[in-house]
Amino acid sequence: MVRAAGAVLPELTLSVTETSIDASTFTLDVQPSGATKITKLGKAGYRRTLPKTAKAGPVAEVGWLATEGRLATLRWTAPTGTAKAEADKTAGKLVTLAKVIDTRQL
Repeated sequence: MVRAAGAVLPELTLSVTETSIDASTFTLDVQPSGATKITKLGKAGYRRTLPKTAKAGPVAEVGWLATEGRLATLRWTAPTGTAKAEADKTAGKLVTLAKVIDTRQL
């Protein structure tokens, strides 16, 4: 990850790694407790919103098991002072974005 000397928020991060897990392993071992299951996103997917911290606002996250053996996470970290409702709304937009990302090229 490349980052400016001072943290600049909001920040959008995409991570993609190769994996050999199946959909049920993803659901049991990768999908965080309390996350919302997403259909029609790879073999399995989830979305969640995390609370603010002392250094940043809430976080919207989407994770999925892509069909070509890739595990992907798309994460948006909001600036301090951002309402949780804004992160919830952004999580929905991240799902839409995730559905068009071709992880085979990454």
